[in-house]
Amino acid sequence: MRQPDEPISPEEVLYRRIYCEWITFDDGIPRASSVAFRDRKEHKLSVVVARETSVRRLLRGRPEDSVVSIVAKDVISLGLRIERDFDPDQPGHAVIIPTPNISRAKKIAVTAKWVKLRNPKSLSFKVRRWWRRFF
Repeated sequence: MRQPDEPISPEEVLYRRIYCEWITFDDGIPRASSVAFRDRKEHKLSVVVARETSVRRLLRGRPEDSVVSIVAKDVISLGLRIERDFDPDQPGHAVIIPTPNISRAKKIAVTAKWVKLRNPKSLSFKVRRWWRRFF
């Protein structure tokens, strides 16, 4: 069991939930947009430590969202900090401080890897979205 103030190792894998609107396509290949790594409201970016939660838990109640992974050292190398942020509903919750600027957000987006992709251009995604409108 981790300690509440245990620092996050640079080798740690972090998950970030991605809204379907934050998915962009390069030559038909989906990737997380840099917008997914910016937060203008709280000036901190929410992530979770991968080994302390599950993708299933992260996506609970979010049938259209996807998940990417990033490595903490890639964030730290940009001069950003990663700090734990207790959330009783999400084990392993942490924040990236300060929120990355446009340039840093693009660099993080390029290194992000899909863990769970729900492609908004797929037929199953479109059917699921249509179905949810009525039920």
